[in-house]
Amino acid sequence: MPKIILTPNLVDTSLKIAYPNNNDKISCDIDTNEFLFYSNNPETIYEKDLADNGKWLCRETVNGNGQVYTWHENGCSTAITSIILLHNPNPFSIKVTASNIGKSNLTQWQSDILGWQDYFTAGKTYT
Repeated sequence: MPKIILTPNLVDTSLKIAYPNNNDKISCDIDTNEFLFYSNNPETIYEKDLADNGKWLCRETVNGNGQVYTWHENGCSTAITSIILLHNPNPFSIKVTASNIGKSNLTQWQSDILGWQDYFTAGKTYT
């Protein structure tokens, strides 16, 4: 599991990067068939940008696996919730599973540290 730094100004000098040696077998593969939606700060979300006003951050057709990451400064007067709405246009049922959901939901600006901590420590899977 990654080391989560909860104090932004704290640097843990005991952490060292482990580089592979010639005997290590390393394999890395990127799944280019997986959908990724990445929408990141510094874009501020205001009331006019919400679904209540007919807006959305992303509207895509997705087949197979995917990941969603959003983190934005909340410019609204209250806390807001990001929702992933799925529509199955097929005549047959599909199975949707969600896991590792990291949330940070305050009315003022905050780092996404709490969201990442929640993501990496989440043990629930939703089906």
